[in-house]
Amino acid sequence: MPNGIRREQTYLYKDGVCRQYRTNTDIKQRIKRQVSSDRTTLANYYHYYYYYYYYYYYYYYYYYYYYYYYYYYYYYFYFYYYDWKTIYLTTLS
Repeated sequence: MPNGIRREQTYLYKDGVCRQYRTNTDIKQRIKRQVSSDRTTLANYYHYYYYYYYYYYYYYYYYYYYYYYYYYYYYYFYFYYYDWKTIYLTTLS
């Protein structure tokens, strides 16, 4: 039996927690699975934050649009009122 495998076996048996991983191949497979899992988790979080960034960006644009909309109508009615006042005063005089 190669020394590398014997060392891994001895270490893992003494460890107690990782008893099921008996060879270097098992350990490498476990690391690959863990890295794959971490990458999946990272991708999920990236997607999560990207989605909410897009969500808030959309609503920022939405409220900005309505702010502009009401701002425009405020000036529209303001000038309408001003014109009406001018017509009214002209009519009185």
